[in-house]
Amino acid sequence: MTPNARLIIDARPAALCAGGTVRGFVVLTAVEPLEARSLRIQAAGREVIGAHPRYLPVVYLRPVPRPWGRTRSGHARLLYQLDEPLPVTWPDQLEAGWQLPAGSRTPLAPGTWAFPFKLTLPADALPTYGGLNAVIEHELTAVLETDRGRLTAWLPLHLWAPPAEVGAAEPVVVTAEAAGDTAVDWLVRRWRPPVRLTVTVPSSTVDLRLPLAVSWVLENPRRRPLRHLVLELSAIERTRHMAATDLHEMPVSRRMLPVPDRRDWRGEVEWDLPQRVAPSFQSERIRLAWRLSALVTQPWALGISAAGEVTLVDGGAGVEDSMKGTGSRVEHHDPGRERRTPTPEQERQAHG
Repeated sequence: MTPNARLIIDARPAALCAGGTVRGFVVLTAVEPLEARSLRIQAAGREVIGAHPRYLPVVYLRPVPRPWGRTRSGHARLLYQLDEPLPVTWPDQLEAGWQLPAGSRTPLAPGTWAFPFKLTLPADALPTYGGLNAVIEHELTAVLETDRGRLTAWLPLHLWAPPAEVGAAEPVVVTAEAAGDTAVDWLVRRWRPPVRLTVTVPSSTVDLRLPLAVSWVLENPRRRPLRHLVLELSAIERTRHMAATDLHEMPVSRRMLPVPDRRDWRGEVEWDLPQRVAPSFQSERIRLAWRLSALVTQPWALGISAAGEVTLVDGGAGVEDSMKGTGSRVEHHDPGRERRTPTPEQERQAHG
């Protein structure tokens, strides 16, 4: 028998950092008299490998709707579960604090009843994440047992990583160069330009709220014709289920710069990271890492490439910025825009 009533969860906030406290009410709207036997509120987090449906692209910065509800297929694993019984509190006597003991049979007349709750989430909970093959999600559920059956309610939660301090870290320096001068490398030397590329990131730990700064030195002593310097940030997602390990790669941001005709070219660039980034993390079955790669292309020949790993962290409380749409991490940006001051020659060309 299904009770003629409706149960919902009204929680604030629905998006918070790991270790935060969520407060709210379980609201019951009854059309006919009911007898409440037990009421429980649960907070749970789980990771799903091979999830379907899944988020695309990467989800972390902004909460996204889940029109499919709790339905998701895949290999799920429970990360944590908080279960708390709620005593029935009469709304008109809430200030007096009068409560009936949990588990008692409480008659409820037709109307609207509110039962307050407060839950503190684990400080080490993984952030909400949706990638190529894995999903990490959190939720609230309420279960009310009555004499006419069970009522349930569900509310998704969005968790950000706790604010992390970006301290002093070693810079990331990657180098690539042409083949050596041995006799066996003559074919490689023929198709590879005799150039040397050195790419530097000031720190191996990067705040995903701030622009990513990259500098480079390109040595081209023979002044071979080169086309572009391509800088690319890619997500490397590794998932493991039983004896199978899957590796997925997804480029999320790219810069393509024309290479000038010089023997020695030095430069630097900054760009805002897009919304489809998440902080680096690792669990028993999922690992998310970020790789910065650089490629120098040459017409009708092979180029040279170098790559290094960087660690992305969330360096501040993201609730206010992400919910209000302010701050560099959620602002709309032009992927082709670079933070550079135009030279006088570029200004003259722009104005004819």
